[in-house]
Amino acid sequence: MRNILRLIGVVGTLWLSGGHLVAQEVVYHDYGAMKDSLSSRMLDFWRSKRCININTVRRDLLENIREDGRIEEAFSFPAKRKKRLDAKGIYRVCKKHVLSFCMMEYRPGTKNYWSYPMASAVVLTADGVCVTNYHVLANVILSGALKYYWPNDFMRMVMTAEGKVYPVRRVLAADPVNDFAIFQVDTGGDRLSPIPLGEPLPEGSDVYHIGHPQGNLFYLTSGIVARNVAIFDKESGHTKLEMEITADYATGSSGGAIIDECGNLAGIVGGTYSMYANPQLSRNFQMSVKKTVPVKLIKECFLLKK
Repeated sequence: MRNILRLIGVVGTLWLSGGHLVAQEVVYHDYGAMKDSLSSRMLDFWRSKRCININTVRRDLLENIREDGRIEEAFSFPAKRKKRLDAKGIYRVCKKHVLSFCMMEYRPGTKNYWSYPMASAVVLTADGVCVTNYHVLANVILSGALKYYWPNDFMRMVMTAEGKVYPVRRVLAADPVNDFAIFQVDTGGDRLSPIPLGEPLPEGSDVYHIGHPQGNLFYLTSGIVARNVAIFDKESGHTKLEMEITADYATGSSGGAIIDECGNLAGIVGGTYSMYANPQLSRNFQMSVKKTVPVKLIKECFLLKK
């Protein structure tokens, strides 16, 4: 009995002193409240920082984006992580790198603003450079290139895991073939938490995904790399690269982080392809192929030191 009590005391001491046996407290987040207060927090930021709205981003689009997709500005990126993490470690370390990509509209009928999450994004640099899918920003990019604006389309913004919101201020690069876009938000002087850029992963590598499937904020899944594919389009002459994985995601996960076993960015969510036993009628669903954008393509946009 005395030995048992001594063992309990040792475990308790380790827990209190930050040893390896510390019990992690489970926190139940009120993500609904975070979504409900999006508009008020964005309006507070807009009034205090006098940031630009999304129509100004549209107007200045062609001044900030190059035809070749390269970004001439030099940005600082964090060093790659080398220590392997378990799933709990991945979520704890990488959740802060993932953003909810949101839209804000003005409703003339009610004379108020309505905001809602629409996709996911990932922080690349502390000064607000982020990445998401091209199709998430396609409306802004195409209308901006055509000089077409919507007066009631007020803002595109991102929200962190802590609930802070930052408006999109410019688009830096866009690749409609490989479906990714790089943009920068107005941080208002804050420093964001960037994820290190990893390396291309071979088939069989463990991967994790953190995103927001159908508005379920900061959702973690895991899987492996199923295969890496190059798809050549004979008509356009363009080649699309895909890393196909088995980790689940859904609508709203677009642009979410695909993470390697050390907590580095391996890619971002692309799309899905559903397989049916009767494909003509889309009946008897069998499996879904998860297509992602490899980090290799994102890295090639920047002037990175080797």
